[in-house]
Amino acid sequence: MIKVENLVYRYGPGEAPVLDLISLGIGEGEFVGIIGPNGCGKSTLIRHFNALLRPDQGTVEVDGLDANDPADIAEIRLRVGMVFQNPDNQIVGMTVEEDVSFGPGNLNLAPAQIRKRVEEALEVVGLQDRASSSSRALSEGQKQLLAIAGVLAMEPKYIVLDEPTSSLDLTARRSILKVLHKLHRLGVAIIHVTHHVDEIVGADRIIVLDQGKVALDGKPDEVFCRVDWLKARGIAVPQVTELMWRMQQLGAGVRPDIITVDDACTELLAQIKRSRS
Repeated sequence: MIKVENLVYRYGPGEAPVLDLISLGIGEGEFVGIIGPNGCGKSTLIRHFNALLRPDQGTVEVDGLDANDPADIAEIRLRVGMVFQNPDNQIVGMTVEEDVSFGPGNLNLAPAQIRKRVEEALEVVGLQDRASSSSRALSEGQKQLLAIAGVLAMEPKYIVLDEPTSSLDLTARRSILKVLHKLHRLGVAIIHVTHHVDEIVGADRIIVLDQGKVALDGKPDEVFCRVDWLKARGIAVPQVTELMWRMQQLGAGVRPDIITVDDACTELLAQIKRSRS
């Protein structure tokens, strides 16, 4: 479990805290979406999960390991893999296979173990046929998949992604989401920071940050039904939720917690039946 208690973080002495007394827990195997307005502290928070940043106050623990203890940092970074917005900042190998083998190679594993990890990671992300390709010749979406494979080859328990689809087209975004849900089914915990809220309607939980604090924490339908509150802070809601909200504003008696197209169709059919009875 990733456990955060009373976390405070400032980027400089005397500055206002970017994170202000944050407490939360993320369990093994959970899929958690993190959203919030620009500047609310999302990226700052997740960089504490693998000790890229350390608290000014409070504690961050990963499976009981203390992110403030230098002796625990190496193990924490094995357990918590990070995928950033720009995959070019993570790709280090000349070929796809070389890049994925870089991390396991630094663990002094046997060549057969490294090869097995590389093959398995590439198969999960669907790049097994590009193993010998130049890493720089990949599309932007394939580069992000390669970055995920590089993290996956380290066999983390938690994968944290910071806006991984922000610069990708819809097709590439769907490829990334398909891989994330596949990893979730395999038991890997996914922590996904995104502005594309439709990507996280299938998450177990949504955490909303606002002004350096946890403002909301609940199931997707519980969070996204707070349309007025979210929109007032510049936070988007799923398109279908927006549609149902607008119908409510026009007087339709539809439910406010609709987050999927299937649920919307069911609700609208029920509304039609009610109007005819």
